[in-house]
Amino acid sequence: MTVRLSGHLIDSLTLTKVIDLILKAGGSYELNKLEVARDKNDISVAILTVTAASPDALTALADQLKPYGAEHLKHSPYQTARCQQDGQLPDEVFIYPLAETQVKGPAGWVKISNSQCPLVLKVLECGPDEAVVLIPVSQVRCGDLLIVGKPGIKLF
Repeated sequence: MTVRLSGHLIDSLTLTKVIDLILKAGGSYELNKLEVARDKNDISVAILTVTAASPDALTALADQLKPYGAEHLKHSPYQTARCQQDGQLPDEVFIYPLAETQVKGPAGWVKISNSQCPLVLKVLECGPDEAVVLIPVSQVRCGDLLIVGKPGIKLF
């Protein structure tokens, strides 16, 4: 999940307390953005991606972060680009790592099965019957619709 914190995050130690809470709960985090206030009248903003061992653990962690003002941000659906030439990848194509991955499309989160690298995520169908599959980079063909960027992708 992605959360946003705002306020006097540094001088109140809120950011430190939130990170400690995440780690003590067995979770992990990535600090995506940190804007530190320049004076006492400004507010700081932090955006963190928080992960946990299970969906239930993540829900419990989200509840524990609420008293610190953590605002849950909604995930955007994945973004795509068409290949213009066989074997040539679009800019910012998502290269699949060796981890469980989910992508968020219009119909919700879709689990992608593990396999060997280097692989890319190819969209076969969009909408309610969407299908996303892994294909080797060597099999990318002109016109293939591939997932690009990081929005809408969940790694475990």
